[in-house]
Formats: sequence, structure tokens, C-alpha cells
Amino acid sequence: MRIYAIEGFLGGSHKSWLQGWKNHSQHQIEIFGLPGRHWKWRMEGAAIPLAKKVADLPKPDAFVCSDMLNLALFKALIPYHDVPFYLYMHENQLSYPWSPEDPDVRLKRDVHYGFINYTSCLVADHVFFNSNYHKEQFLYDLDALLARFPDAADKESVKTIEEKSAVVPISLDVRSMIPPLVKPMNSPVCIVWNHRWEYDKNPVAFFDAMFQLQDLGIDFELLILGQSTSNYPDIFDKAKRTLDHKIIHIGTVTSRSEYIRLLQKADIALTTSKQDFFGISVVEAIAAGCIPLLPNSLAYPEHISIEKYPALFYNTDTEMLTKLVSIIQSKKTYAEMPEQMLRYDWEATPLVLDQMIHQFTNPV
Repeated sequence: MRIYAIEGFLGGSHKSWLQGWKNHSQHQIEIFGLPGRHWKWRMEGAAIPLAKKVADLPKPDAFVCSDMLNLALFKALIPYHDVPFYLYMHENQLSYPWSPEDPDVRLKRDVHYGFINYTSCLVADHVFFNSNYHKEQFLYDLDALLARFPDAADKESVKTIEEKSAVVPISLDVRSMIPPLVKPMNSPVCIVWNHRWEYDKNPVAFFDAMFQLQDLGIDFELLILGQSTSNYPDIFDKAKRTLDHKIIHIGTVTSRSEYIRLLQKADIALTTSKQDFFGISVVEAIAAGCIPLLPNSLAYPEHISIEKYPALFYNTDTEMLTKLVSIIQSKKTYAEMPEQMLRYDWEATPLVLDQMIHQFTNPV
């Protein structure tokens, strides 16, 4: 099959996932996108130049578009209305915890981008979510959004979207991250942050825990990885000053091999995020041999079993600190856990997306 993959925000994890799918797919995939910046403008306007890019090309067998595209507008601008359209939801703007510093929150314009997600889901033939948590949360928040409108809110459309939705987890290059040997916990213990330096990842809670560990006299080292921008939260600068003697690396790395090397050095990956529709950084940290300590929420219980690993989930910040100290003091390792992440590897798992698109495009 010839598939046109349309990505309004061709950067970061969106770009990596599309390139990985193209490299491993049984189908012929051609990627069309715009650079991964100005995300609000991409949701508003990316459909127009991207429609121009494909309008005169040979007719594909299917389109796969991301949530960072106004799919209704895109469909209106191209001539291929008899081709199936699949929408892959990496995230959605109804469930995303917006920063209180964003002017669109103050001006009550923040629901607009979620409405684009809504209409895109409506006009798609099938919708794929990267986790079950993401699917259920979006449908719940969509129902609440439609309840806010004064009239003519088609609440039955929530059921329509649900009936054509499926869960297709993101695939990653997991195998290359698994360390060749199981190592004992370092002394001092090494804790890693490997998320974006942004509000939704809740760095304040993470570094508050680090400050408390220091006050308790617990020795540790700190790896601060992840992508930063010029407008990152102030807490990172405070951490640089207060924890300078414990930080062995801070900032983005220049290569994936260096990122893997540093992750494999760490012992514990503490996550404090307010938002993770899938949690790529968590899966990568577990694959690299880190012990995860995770909120009992979002998509995390889909990665490891809370029934099997209750010590690795927390419900409050107080419980988080208690369990973090317990993990450090027990020095217990979980040698079996990295290979559990192989179910997300490109080569170790069947290409579910390939199979679904083939099935839906060519029904028996």
C-alpha cells in the first residue's frame, strides 16, 4: 500500500516515530510535514501548505495524519475524498494541562485547539490513540467540553468517535537501550530526570524531592537530561545552584548513543509529570535499567503492573518521598523489567498499525 503520512509538527517524538514506522513498515510510506515549531500555528494552518504538497501527487491508498493537523480543513483542500483517513493521537489539547502562564488560558481561548482535535476525530475514518488512558481521558474531556456549549452540541458524536477508536501504542528502538549486564545500584545512588524542561512535566515536584533528600543527608548523584527551551521553568536554575555538587550532567546530549550511555548509568528514574499520554521517556528509562518511581495515574500503569510492583507507584508527594528513600536504602534491583519493554520495540512486536490500516482499508 502507498500511504501518505501527514504531520503538522514534524519534530521530536512525532518525527522519530514516523521515521521508525517508515523504516519498519511493510507499506510504502511517504512523509509530508512542517518543522516542529509554533505548535499552535501548526494546528491552525499546517493543513493549507500540506494539502498543496499532496494535491497533485498520485492517489494514495490511505492517509495517516497526526493530531497536530486540522484534518477537516486538510480533507476539504485535497481531491481524494474516497481515500481512508486515519488519525494518530500522540496527544490532545483538551486533556493537556496548560501552563497558567499561557495567555490563551487567561483569555479563555485554550479550548479552541481541543476543538480542532474533536473535529479531526469526527472526520477521520479511524482514530488511533497511543494508550488506553489517552483514549478514555479524551472521550471524557470531550463529553465535558460539549456540555459547555449553549445548544446544538452533538453529544452523540462522542460515542461515534469511541466506536471508531483503537489503541495502538508507540513503537520505539527499545532493544538498543537494554544494558548487556545487570548492575548493582551505584553508591552514591544516581537519579535521573529525562523529560522535557516544561511545566507539564512538573519539575518543581521533582526538584523539591531532591532538595528534601539532601536535607535528609542522603547521598546521591543527579543526571538532568531532556530537551530545554529558552523559556524553561525557573526551578532548573535553582537546582543548578542548590544541587551543583551533585549534578554529574545537565542539559541535552548531542547523540542518542550518549543519551543511552547516561540513562544506563542511572539507578532511579523519578517521574512527577502532570501529563503523559504515553510516556516515551519512562519506557526508555525502564529499558535502560532504571528503577521507575511513577505516579499512580496517566498511562504509567499500562507499562508495568501496579499489582506486581506496588512499591514503584505513589499517590501523593509525601508517599513519593517515602518510597524514593525506601528504594535507595533497600538497594533492590529489578533485573527482569527492561525486557518487559520489548513489547514496544519495532522489531520485537508486530506492526499493529500496519495490520490495522491494511484490515480497515481492504475489508474482506
